[in-house]
Amino acid sequence: MGDDKDDYKQRVEREARMGRKFSLADAVGREGGGFFRGTSPFPRLQQVQSELSHFVSDHVRDASGALRAVLIRHIMTNEPLISQHFEDPLAALEKILDRLLDEGMYYDFVKEVDMEWGQLMLERPYFQEPGEPAHEHDEYTHESVRVELMMLREIARGAREEPSES
Repeated sequence: MGDDKDDYKQRVEREARMGRKFSLADAVGREGGGFFRGTSPFPRLQQVQSELSHFVSDHVRDASGALRAVLIRHIMTNEPLISQHFEDPLAALEKILDRLLDEGMYYDFVKEVDMEWGQLMLERPYFQEPGEPAHEHDEYTHESVRVELMMLREIARGAREEPSES
């Protein structure tokens, strides 16, 4: 009975293709139907970037969203670093945070966050100079951003250590 169904399907398929020109797309469609079965159609880099973006969104306390947006942008543009840590994405996040917390990059990062805030709020941002006190209305001071990045780094470390303790 099963052979009759297979013969019937083959006969119907042959009749449907009669008179049609061969196309590579048809051949790939017929042969590759199960090619992605069991795997994601998205490249691993995009999967990891997405995981890290969700992690940041879930763990960064940020009322206006500027810090979150700039941090996610840094994640999306750090492809070589992320590619080295496919098996442990949070290790890549820790390294990104370490780089951002480095004095050489840190003040530029805070300035980038301030600019993002200004664009989101349609207001002139408050730029704090190193060693100077912050403006009283500045949502993203050097200290507040540092604290948030350090907290996120500690959360990432804790999340990395959880599976090995169980």
